[in-house]
Amino acid sequence: MDRPHVRPRVSLRVPQDPTALAVLLEQRLAANPRLEGRVRQQAVLVWMAPAHRSWWSPCLELAIRPDGEGTRLVGHYSAEPQLMTAMVFATILLGFLALLSGCWSLVQFQNGESPHCSFGTVAALGGVAAIYGMNRVGQRWAMSQMHEVAALLQDLGAVEVDEALAFS
Repeated sequence: MDRPHVRPRVSLRVPQDPTALAVLLEQRLAANPRLEGRVRQQAVLVWMAPAHRSWWSPCLELAIRPDGEGTRLVGHYSAEPQLMTAMVFATILLGFLALLSGCWSLVQFQNGESPHCSFGTVAALGGVAAIYGMNRVGQRWAMSQMHEVAALLQDLGAVEVDEALAFS
């Protein structure tokens, strides 16, 4: 892993064709009461069942891609979609505020004034760093559930990348 990703990635190669793999994943989901999910022809979404779900519970999103004589599953783990959306929105908003604050502090500096707006830039960038830090802490808290979700993929095929399992 060359750098920590906001959403840990997973990739594996499976010998079954996509249709047989979709049926197998549906059977595994039905057999595990702690997980819920949807299996479509080209995608798999897996999350914790409501009785076992917490604020930081992971969601696994996988794309099913035909690959030669088998199938490749490529995807990532993330927080609940509502939480991830809020974090992305807050990051974009803080980044925009940092840019505006930086521009205004440059104008203040060019006019010979004290660039007080530069504190806003530092505060906004600190907010972005805090959101990233909260995401990393949340991933640590959700690690045991990430392993439960990853167990759905156990023994399917050759795992090429699973940053969530390497993350623990």
